[in-house]
Amino acid sequence: MKYNDVNWQDRFEIKESSKENAGRGVFVKTNIKKGEHIGYYTGKVLNAKQIQREPYVSSSYLVQVTHNYFILGEGKGINFVSFINHCSKPNAELVVSNRWKTARIVALKKIKKGEEIYYNYSDEYWENIGKTPK
Repeated sequence: MKYNDVNWQDRFEIKESSKENAGRGVFVKTNIKKGEHIGYYTGKVLNAKQIQREPYVSSSYLVQVTHNYFILGEGKGINFVSFINHCSKPNAELVVSNRWKTARIVALKKIKKGEEIYYNYSDEYWENIGKTPK
């Protein structure tokens, strides 16, 4: 797992989330500035027809990047960004490029060393997976 040709572990750490029952999360090892690029959401790019087949439909790691394209952030080709947890009061956001079919995480505010990174997964996400946010 890489972060822009630099070892991502120099800036980020995956460990037990500070949110109860959230599994692992991503914590910063160095201060992150507001507006700073954190990382791309990577994985297998799938079209709408492909996600209608199992096991993709029920995946909680599926991010929609255009009307017809999605990124499956689990399995081969993933990176640390897929470990970022949900929060209704996030310190980062998911920025989608329809043109390039990409998704990346950007800091909404300064994130201090030792803090966990969160972004809001959206109401649509929780509705699609049939769960209530924690």
